[in-house]
Amino acid sequence: PAYTGIMQIASFCRSRHGGSFPALFLRVATGCAAVVLLLLFVVTSLKRSQYPYELELFEGGMVCNVQHIMNGQPLYSAPNIHHVSYLYAPGYFYLAAWLGKLFGTGASFFTLRLTSLLATLGGFGLIYLLVWKEAKRHLAALAAVGVYASCYSASGTWFDIARVDSLLVCMVLAAIFATRHWHPAFAALF
Repeated sequence: PAYTGIMQIASFCRSRHGGSFPALFLRVATGCAAVVLLLLFVVTSLKRSQYPYELELFEGGMVCNVQHIMNGQPLYSAPNIHHVSYLYAPGYFYLAAWLGKLFGTGASFFTLRLTSLLATLGGFGLIYLLVWKEAKRHLAALAAVGVYASCYSASGTWFDIARVDSLLVCMVLAAIFATRHWHPAFAALF
């Protein structure tokens, strides 16, 4: 009886999808694995974003730089005993300050980690678009995002910490997308 049921499912899959049951099983398994990896990343990042202390050595200094901006002071000024800026491009700091004002969370670890999380999710979306535009297959695009999400622990869990790295990756992916699918001059915006 169990064998008959499996054969009926396989026959249905062949008639509906034009492929063999093992091929369909691999497609479904790949899609499910990618979705699970994405969900694990998002859940882990949301839990870590609420941690009230530094997850990495430079997070405190990053919060201080955003606080400096939110106090109406210039990000880059002469170093003094109260403030020394990191030598990073200013985009991340101003974006985090804007999000802090928008959500009312101010300059906090949560705000900066949320900025990195949103940049990583933007990177996921751009990877999906890049692969889908080339392969015209949603499963391939989803699998590519899943592979990138699976690199979370291999990267030292830096996808969601208060650092500029995730925004840089997102901007590089946006520049690649703009170069490949629009006019290369648009890539200069990123």
